[in-house]
Amino acid sequence: MNLHKYIHITTIFFMLVASKTFAVPLDVSCIGPDNATGFLIYLHGMDSNSPSPQELQNRRILNELASKYNLKIALPRAQMECPTQQGSICWGWSWNSSELTNIIPQILESREKCFPSDQTFGVIGFSNGGYLINHWFQSGLFNDSKAIPRFFISSGADRGFIQSTSVDLSKNPPLVLIAGDHDVYNHDLSEAYSLQLKAMCADINVVSFSGGHELNEDSLNDTLMSFLKK
Repeated sequence: MNLHKYIHITTIFFMLVASKTFAVPLDVSCIGPDNATGFLIYLHGMDSNSPSPQELQNRRILNELASKYNLKIALPRAQMECPTQQGSICWGWSWNSSELTNIIPQILESREKCFPSDQTFGVIGFSNGGYLINHWFQSGLFNDSKAIPRFFISSGADRGFIQSTSVDLSKNPPLVLIAGDHDVYNHDLSEAYSLQLKAMCADINVVSFSGGHELNEDSLNDTLMSFLKK
């Protein structure tokens, strides 16, 4: 093989490997006061590259809760293009170990742009962000004690598949699933998913509200208050 061609091919190979190994840092915005006493990460749902009207509405709710409870909230933006909708971004789709081990460290790192990494924090996810939480919760990816969320809140995503029924989830942070009773595609009326997680000793609760696929302010407020007052 021609030496110059070999060098060219080798260079492309290492560029491709580097692009997979060293992820580009997530864009992150922060809301809430600088003297906050509570800390959260919020993971949006499937969204356009710029925040959609639904996402802006979700941020309005988060702003109100941040003011009410003196919270600092990190809002990272996903980078993956959704496979079913061109021009949209998602946190993941197959939720396999490769996706999770790639994105979870980036999410955890993103909080450092909004609050100190040694602060305890919770994670809220809506829709696609909620499904990420559901699989993060099952994954066992809690290696760094300083990076273990105090609680998870998954909104608009109370369906899912169990990765392994042999896993003991008793030491995981608590998980609350919030869903509208008219959310046809994302709400499981039978609560089969949550019952499976309970059988694996998970600390899990389901909150249902009258409505559709939305981040419901009252339900989120009540759930947050139950965690923050502890």
